[in-house]
Amino acid sequence: MFKKTILAVALIASMSACTKIESGHSGVRVGFSGQYDPQELTVGLHQSIVGEVKTYVTNEMTVALDDLKPLTKDRTTMGDMDLTFNYTINPSRLVELVTSYKGRDLLMNTGDVYPMGLYVRNVVQTATVDVISKYDALEVNDNREKIRAEILTQVVAVLKQEKLDTDILVKQIFIKNMAINPQLAASNLLAITAANELKAAVVQTQVAEQEAKRLTMLSGNQANMKYLEIENQKAMIAAIAKSGSTIYVIPTNMTSLMVK
Repeated sequence: MFKKTILAVALIASMSACTKIESGHSGVRVGFSGQYDPQELTVGLHQSIVGEVKTYVTNEMTVALDDLKPLTKDRTTMGDMDLTFNYTINPSRLVELVTSYKGRDLLMNTGDVYPMGLYVRNVVQTATVDVISKYDALEVNDNREKIRAEILTQVVAVLKQEKLDTDILVKQIFIKNMAINPQLAASNLLAITAANELKAAVVQTQVAEQEAKRLTMLSGNQANMKYLEIENQKAMIAAIAKSGSTIYVIPTNMTSLMVK
């Protein structure tokens, strides 16, 4: 009975001195001297009586970049820009990454540690600032998808330049929000309103000019018709006079004739 108790206590002690690595994570063993074991630890229980076992997320990770205010080509500060990106690392390169790039990991509120998270976040933020600087403030929203693609392209290029493209893969970038400076937005709205009012005034002027031309044309036609009528009457009178006939002039508004 005593032996069973001792074994149970030993088992509990050994279990408490183990670190569990969950699915989607990998571990790195660090010795008392601070030396890293070159072999990554896989899912399961690993003793941590001697040294320490650090766990890292190695499946796909999502990082948010909020409240960015990059400068546009026309030197206007963006009102707000929020984005997220997804990335993964090569699990077999975990030890090499966390030892060669110390201090670049990202500690999440959940307690998870994203290897190279700070590094990748800085690369994405720098790329975002560079890309936005190529567009005027009023152009950014019209080029949202193009900007997203250009940011991803620049990030991939930087990772390749740093020879990290086989260790880190940034899969997607999502632009959640992209707003121009509120003062610029208000000024732009006023300009659009003024432009629309000017267009309306121009149209009204053009309509008035066309109506004036139409009335002038109608007036000219009536004068021409009157002139032709008078000339025809003159010609008829001259022809009758020449023939010696008697001319009777009857008013056009006469309604009756009295005969005596």
